[in-house]
Amino acid sequence: MFQRFNFFKVFKVDNDLKDLNDFKKKKMTAIITDKQSIAKQIALALNIELKNNNENCFRGNGFTVVWTSGELVSLLQPEDYGKKRFQKNDLPFIPKHFVLGVQKQKTEKKSVLTSTTDKTAAKQLDTIKKIFDECGSIITATEPNEKGELSFRNIYDYLQCDKPFKRLRTNSLTLKAINEGLKNLNEGSLYDNLYASADCRAKADYLFNVNISRAFSLATGMINQALGRVEIPILAMICKRFAEYRTFAAERYFELGVTLEKDDRHRFFRLSGIIGKKKKAEKLYERLKTYKEAQITQVKTRTAIQPAPLLYNLTELQKEANRCYGFSGAKTMEIARKLYEEKLISYPLTDLRYIPEIAFTAVYKILRQTADYCELTDKLEAIDSSNLNRCSVGNIQSYEHYALIPTGIYPPYLSKEDKLIYKLIAVRTFEAFASDCLYEITDIKAACDDMVLESSVSEIICSGWRMVQNREENRIENELKPNEVFPAFEKGENVRISGWNLLTKKTLPESLYTEANLLSAMENACLGTAETRAEIIETLLSCGYMERKKQHFIPTEKGQVVYNCIKNMRITDIELATSWENMLADIRRGKQSADTFMRAFEIFITQATKEVLSYQKPVL
Repeated sequence: MFQRFNFFKVFKVDNDLKDLNDFKKKKMTAIITDKQSIAKQIALALNIELKNNNENCFRGNGFTVVWTSGELVSLLQPEDYGKKRFQKNDLPFIPKHFVLGVQKQKTEKKSVLTSTTDKTAAKQLDTIKKIFDECGSIITATEPNEKGELSFRNIYDYLQCDKPFKRLRTNSLTLKAINEGLKNLNEGSLYDNLYASADCRAKADYLFNVNISRAFSLATGMINQALGRVEIPILAMICKRFAEYRTFAAERYFELGVTLEKDDRHRFFRLSGIIGKKKKAEKLYERLKTYKEAQITQVKTRTAIQPAPLLYNLTELQKEANRCYGFSGAKTMEIARKLYEEKLISYPLTDLRYIPEIAFTAVYKILRQTADYCELTDKLEAIDSSNLNRCSVGNIQSYEHYALIPTGIYPPYLSKEDKLIYKLIAVRTFEAFASDCLYEITDIKAACDDMVLESSVSEIICSGWRMVQNREENRIENELKPNEVFPAFEKGENVRISGWNLLTKKTLPESLYTEANLLSAMENACLGTAETRAEIIETLLSCGYMERKKQHFIPTEKGQVVYNCIKNMRITDIELATSWENMLADIRRGKQSADTFMRAFEIFITQATKEVLSYQKPVL
């Protein structure tokens, strides 16, 4: 059951950094981060000398900055509760109280896997304990997401620390941003709901992995199958799509049309409707060929807008990098993290595609500072600095991280791949704050007696954001190509027919999942979070459930065997998986209690375990 965390002991300091330092001189303040590289940036902001010491921390000016270097504390495994072997009657395993312990590492000796305490983790935890014991207060600067919040709170809880703490929240690692964050530390209690959601997610994943994997092994005899709470519904999606693709029966249909010629310019017109029968299509075609002219019966023109795209969040960046360069989601996330730590972009692990008003005020300056490196100086001149597009400006909660944008710092040498990702983010920032694209749609109808023919054309009036980079994929339906001229048809005139067409087409199956559209499907179903979706995909690949073939995901034989065993079970239900994610989101928003979630999930895991254990192997 969910254990209430003691996170009400928070300290209060003045917003001015000088006041903060004066306050800290009374007793040392500990700052805890995820990585040494981030700890260095914070130390530099606090004018702490980066001495080479053996303490794995930086000390000075009343502060000690320490880092975790990975997950140090996690939920104990069943063997730590005395459950080394499981029979059907032992499942489901649901601890009365979840217990935290030092992270363990698995080692293999004589084909036997054993878990032992991670000595590196234990050593760093001892360092943190010493610092926490010495300090008067704590500033947590772990990643400002579920994972980072849970990492800190687990350490804090495991060490039985009762020191007051606040959180440093910053959207980039520039010295200016860090100093602003230190002047405006957030109350630790502001992140209580984020922690509660992260804690529930960790415990739900734990219960699922422990019980469903063991139940599956006992029921099928297939051992060492890592079955995850989100991985299984995703595998089901991939296997189902693959089966439908392989068994798809294409259906033939027909389209008829004519080419009208005026002033040596041509335009194709389609006969309204799709025809499924070949004989009917051929009969209509023979009739259509008897006409030498068609009368224009309608010419209607309307103005439309192609809105500027929103800024990237992590998932959108991953999708675009996959489409453009074939990068995996994991690779894109790794590069984005690196760019963030090099102070070049804002915090990358975000689900949001908006920035707050305060960040909007600095946008044009960032565009100016970015233009030269990205060869966009001429594009900058076409953007009205006094009337920037506000489509990506929204209300952002104080604990949320806004969309991906450059910081404006001129990049040093970047590798080819790093530069590609940086430029994607920079170019999208230019597009998002440029004006909307305006175009005209002209719909034309022509008639051969009672046979109605239609054509439509879209013509750009003001390119707006499209002038940043006029890519093929941004083209709208029926858009004229550059230098293409549309015939000026007029209502009531008769126009010569220069060609007749009978087109045979076939229906197509839904395409197999690529990384880009799988990430879209996961995002639409609210499966996973910005930082976990790529990890989920990599887990399915590393466990051998699927493989990449020409940018598509194909289930392996192993994946299909597992899927065929569980495809009718609740654990594969996408809607159910989505409902759990929605409940977790409600916990983050303060609309759902952690206790209610855990009670509901324990009921589910009991039923799901029973369902998996009841699996019967088919009789051959």
